[in-house]
Amino acid sequence: MAKTLAASGKQVVLSTLALVQASSELGELKRYVDNGEFLIEASDLGVVNLCAERKLPFVAGHALNCYNAVTLRLLRKQGMVRWCMPVELSRDWLANLLTQCEELGIRNQFEVEVLSYGHLPLAYSARCFTARSEDRPKDECETCCIKYPTGRSMLSQENQQVFVLNGIQTMSGYVYNLGQ
Repeated sequence: MAKTLAASGKQVVLSTLALVQASSELGELKRYVDNGEFLIEASDLGVVNLCAERKLPFVAGHALNCYNAVTLRLLRKQGMVRWCMPVELSRDWLANLLTQCEELGIRNQFEVEVLSYGHLPLAYSARCFTARSEDRPKDECETCCIKYPTGRSMLSQENQQVFVLNGIQTMSGYVYNLGQ
């Protein structure tokens, strides 16, 4: 799919795990980083290090929780070409941070990406909620999450969707829409 998208003129970015726990996951991350064709979104500092060691450009994903210009400067020195703003930050925070980046002389050295639509990622867990809901161990899940393409809804006593559980990720129950 990535090659088809790239052939049609789209930029493909491979996103990585936000919570690396097993050596098998680390091996998979190395395979992603060494793909030789597509940009990587680092969602874990281990991936930042893998990219920096190989002198590869990367996107700093929102899960890195980068909140200040000094950290952005450090990530830029390691190869960051785009920064994904953490979803909990406000427009004012972003404006102040970009001003700080201008003062450090790095603002024009990376792109900025802001989540504009979708469920907000709130937390990551060592446990896979989807596998657990089917009484399966995480390492033997047989990708049961495929049965739930929009995740598993968690409802309040008033029957309103409060959270969406998707694998190891807890997301907001509501859909965030920056355009509204």
